Amino acid sequence: MQPKFWKKRSALSLALMPLSVLYSIASFLRPFLTSRYRASATIICVGNVTVGGAGKTPIVLAITELLSIKGMKVAIASRGYKGDIKQPTLVDKNKHTVNSVGDEPLMLTRIAPTYIAAKRPLAISMAEKSGANIIIMDDGMQNPTVAKDLTLLVIDGKYGIGNSLIMPAGPLREGISNGVKRADAVILIGADETGILQHKALQTKPSIPTIRAKLVPCGEIPDKTRPYLAFAGIGNPDKFFSTLAASGYNVIGEVPFPDHYNYTDADINTLINKAENLGAELITTQKDEVRLPIFASKKIRVLTVKIAWEDETQITNLLDNLIKK
Repeated sequence: MQPKFWKKRSALSLALMPLSVLYSIASFLRPFLTSRYRASATIICVGNVTVGGAGKTPIVLAITELLSIKGMKVAIASRGYKGDIKQPTLVDKNKHTVNSVGDEPLMLTRIAPTYIAAKRPLAISMAEKSGANIIIMDDGMQNPTVAKDLTLLVIDGKYGIGNSLIMPAGPLREGISNGVKRADAVILIGADETGILQHKALQTKPSIPTIRAKLVPCGEIPDKTRPYLAFAGIGNPDKFFSTLAASGYNVIGEVPFPDHYNYTDADINTLINKAENLGAELITTQKDEVRLPIFASKKIRVLTVKIAWEDETQITNLLDNLIKK
């Protein structure tokens, strides 16, 4: 869950700017201090310039599906954030847990072989040896240790780039201008509520494609007529809450948790009691689902979402050109 002062500049964010300068210097120097791994497979990086919550994972899932339809052998490479396993590992949903590999790899392995490693080149090398001809990096835009063939910059339309300051003063991992320079396309999820598409960084690179998309419910869709208490432990819980509202759900309460939050039995029992007092049902995200205690699975609704492209030909043309190369 992102700090509130990351949304709008304040005395606190300005006070933290000296630390942001140090972070920027370290980020600038990192590429000069590391070597890049050039894979034999094609590498697609789905990343962002902000800390969490932009919608990278749904984009990874959508692109994986499009490439699989085209007959590509796709694998996914992830850092396995917050997982205990650091060595190169093929994720097995029947063997591994959130604590061992992280929540996002458990989600991603449902659609394609997913490899994790603390050092991304090792995960990519393992995926290569499996025979994958296209490897999608879930995050890693700022990671200079892997050469990328296509970099997609994902931006949440509701949050944009927050107060536009570098960490820890703001949510940016790097300046938006630097991110746009390295990106081959920008994917905006949802309506452009912050005017990010008019940012000078994008205006100075008019050739960069801007692809519009949105999150829509899919799969087994929960009954919209019932009242719900929504909760989420993702980078930007408001994104989930606004998706519910835009999809017509009757949400009478919202409970945000920190990103990648590991729910305890006590947390879930508290939520269950709160929902019962409100006469509501609990609803959460697919990403949160893999972090719930086993006893909670039948007590909580899950909203599964997918990417709906405004113009699918834009992304398919990018992928087709990449495949031809």
